[in-house]
Amino acid sequence: MMDPESSTSQGTGSFRLRDLPLEIRELIWEFALPQCRVFHVKGMSRQRLWMPPDSRDMYFKFHINHPPPVALHVCSEARTVALRKGFFLSPHEARPHGEHPGFWFNPDKDILYLDRNQRTSFHVKPNQPRIRVAGWDRVLNVGLEWRAFFRDIPRPSQDENISNYWRAAIEPLYAYMPRMKTVNYILPKARHKGGVTWGREPYGAQNFEPELLPLQEDTPIPWETHRNLGRPPPRVRLLAGIQMGAEHAASLITWSEVKRDIEKGFEEDDAVDGAETEPAREGSPSDDRDFYPPRILGWLMVRVGATFEHDNPVYHTDTS
Repeated sequence: MMDPESSTSQGTGSFRLRDLPLEIRELIWEFALPQCRVFHVKGMSRQRLWMPPDSRDMYFKFHINHPPPVALHVCSEARTVALRKGFFLSPHEARPHGEHPGFWFNPDKDILYLDRNQRTSFHVKPNQPRIRVAGWDRVLNVGLEWRAFFRDIPRPSQDENISNYWRAAIEPLYAYMPRMKTVNYILPKARHKGGVTWGREPYGAQNFEPELLPLQEDTPIPWETHRNLGRPPPRVRLLAGIQMGAEHAASLITWSEVKRDIEKGFEEDDAVDGAETEPAREGSPSDDRDFYPPRILGWLMVRVGATFEHDNPVYHTDTS
């Protein structure tokens, strides 16, 4: 990190950072901020320990607690830039140490990642208020684990269009993140062989920093079983080597097909609202949404520095 007052460059003497124009200094502080981090939710806890068990004021617990950026502690100018670009997500009580300020979160770049264990957290039961987490409504990018996508939502019937299916899965997210811009489909590279269709990451994987790589369009995605698919469409290919009954055999489709179906669902949703000839537009169909439909992105997740692939039976996605 550069000294806020001065710095020495090799062979050219010294200069003072504060002598640079303000817009240049701000770019330097912004460049020093962390880039695209994944905040993998481990669970939720009550905001105050003394609150009743049914309290809906909660805070996030993360598998990796990302430290705040150094810029917050360098000088007032750097701190101003950091607080303009990000905010403290999920402040809470942290006994016996008093209040926890939360975790610095850059809404433009960081991703709030919900795995299968959190897939029902945002579903509201009848006559039950929504969960409240400070800052959750400011999140722009949400990540969903591949097996969390539509895991508990039935396939549409012949009388329903596909938009009903996708809407049932994604609509609840807007109740908590009305500004949501992207939905990020995240496929871990290493997964247990057992039950490939919904296979989880190996034990301990969540303790390693995730790195996201663009998911290639031809990447095979283990999808639903024949039991859930009903009559499998012609494009579905049986997953070779899986010793399971035909009723539960896993199937593969490509990421491009999955992504196309999701986007088609939003197009149909827009058409239902009477905009068949108009492109998808921000703010539709509800005025309290800043961006609609969300952008659908796919990522292959690699755990940096992990060696669990040598210790556990896993399935590696072939991206070659």
